[in-house]
Amino acid sequence: MKRLLTWGVGAVAAFYLFLCGLIYFVPQLLFYAPSSHPSDIEEARSSGYLAEREEYRSADGTPLFAWYTKPAANRSEIVVFMHGNAHNVESFYHKMQPFAQKGYGTFMPEYRGFGGLDGRINQQNLEDDAVAAVDICINSAIKTVTSLFTVCLWDRIWR
Repeated sequence: MKRLLTWGVGAVAAFYLFLCGLIYFVPQLLFYAPSSHPSDIEEARSSGYLAEREEYRSADGTPLFAWYTKPAANRSEIVVFMHGNAHNVESFYHKMQPFAQKGYGTFMPEYRGFGGLDGRINQQNLEDDAVAAVDICINSAIKTVTSLFTVCLWDRIWR
């Protein structure tokens, strides 16, 4: 009996160490659920979210894009929506429609490895892509406004 208990504890410990190794070395297998299907902006437009595709690059040169709506003439804010670790922007545009309808600009960046974009999904790349999205809003030609109002809505919280 003692031998069986020792073997069982050892097996559980080995399985735990195996899971810890997976989480450390290949977190994308457990934490990310991207859609590799290209995001279809026409679907969003047909539902009333009249966004344009804005292309830009991450700091390391990786091509990225976002769906962007300009703020109304009487507004100057842009709401930046980071969609989290799953799907692609096409799955979340409906969360931005109320902001766009109220006249806010909206900016929904896509991450590398999601929505038909090439690239490896990992925490550092997600962070770099998020920084590039905010930078493009602040420093680029799409900045037709005098201020940036940033709201991050994570999809797991707002479901």
